[in-house]
Amino acid sequence: MLKNAPMRPPRRALRAALWGVLALAQGCDSCADEPPNKATPTAAAGARAEDWTLGAAGLQQSFALPPPCRLLEGSLRAAVERPTQVVTAAGALDQVIGVQGPLLGLTAATTSHDAASIYRMQHGPAPHHDVGWPQQGNALRAYQPDKDTWMVSYAEAAGSAVWKGRVRRRADAGRREGKPTLGAGVQKINARVLDLRCGNRGCGMLLASQQRGVATLRLGDIDDAIHNWLTLTMRHDDVQRARPISLLAVDNSGVGSARVAFVDDVRLRVVGYQQSEDAPLPQTTVVASMQVPHGVLAVVDTPQPAALAYTGPLDARGCSAAAGGVLLVPATGQAATLRSPLPPSEATLTPLSQGWLVSWRSPLRCTSHQQLLYAAVVGPQGRPLAPVTTVGEADSYAVSARQDEVAVWVVQGHTVSWMRWHCGWRHP
Repeated sequence: MLKNAPMRPPRRALRAALWGVLALAQGCDSCADEPPNKATPTAAAGARAEDWTLGAAGLQQSFALPPPCRLLEGSLRAAVERPTQVVTAAGALDQVIGVQGPLLGLTAATTSHDAASIYRMQHGPAPHHDVGWPQQGNALRAYQPDKDTWMVSYAEAAGSAVWKGRVRRRADAGRREGKPTLGAGVQKINARVLDLRCGNRGCGMLLASQQRGVATLRLGDIDDAIHNWLTLTMRHDDVQRARPISLLAVDNSGVGSARVAFVDDVRLRVVGYQQSEDAPLPQTTVVASMQVPHGVLAVVDTPQPAALAYTGPLDARGCSAAAGGVLLVPATGQAATLRSPLPPSEATLTPLSQGWLVSWRSPLRCTSHQQLLYAAVVGPQGRPLAPVTTVGEADSYAVSARQDEVAVWVVQGHTVSWMRWHCGWRHP
């Protein structure tokens, strides 16, 4: 659990002075944020997240599980009226964000939404906490520093909005609970947030930069308003033509460190940055490098750095059978090709204690909005434990894990299903 111990003033001043050397004008796309006390518009007038009532569901006949995963007791299912997408964060086994669209005028291909809420999975009326939703918000990303705290970002036309809040856990099953915010609540950032992550004594955000080879970060304490976070601009000679795509690790103890994934036309590199109190400039090191000639879908840092990539080039429709499935590329070991008839529309790489759960959603046909969810468990050296499993139909899905305990949410039409899997095995 994240400990929000306040920083000692001398150390904070030292950090600001040292990192200030790196916060160059170029690449600092978010230096001028909205004033902290000026609220960003939340939801459109009248928009409100839907209540969920969860009931026990026998899901054995609805979904297939990839070996060696097995279904645990306690699966739940809710009926929803509004078009819904689900988003969760690493380690969030019993909480999910339901992102909802209006009742009218939303098709399976539309990405317009007007409300979002964090739902806690329990039998009966699900306690939920409305998240500040900006007008025209989209492309949601979320991170959960501890079991009761969330940090959520939304892409907007001119940047991003970030909401930070704590979720109260109560013994009674109240339908709607408060949303205690942290810092300035919903705050506008004048740059697109690419990724969020928290680590030892703090959190970080990776921001889009206009320059290749540049990673622009914000680092700070979860309780502080984001305008108080440090802005860092980082470079490495080996990634001058690459763009940052993911923040894999952050550590705010001492002065600070981070790991960022960069990708160019053919290769993904994980670059580590380490700043010590007695050095004016950070040390930068390429800690992993992987071939991904057709593009990256996801990247993780545990149990070792690994990338999930397309298997081949996409055609103009993004629907080439030659690019069907996904390619798992670990930093060490062999790459694993996991096939489906068509390329993925989205994919997730979920670390387990001894490998990864690979999951992706792919259209049934090129001209169809109907999507199938596929999954496979791959060992730590890149060897699949079994053939790819077709889990079932999925309009949206989310996966989170803590060691080998996995939570899976699947949206099928007007139904949201929550499953608990155990995906551990004995590694020889």
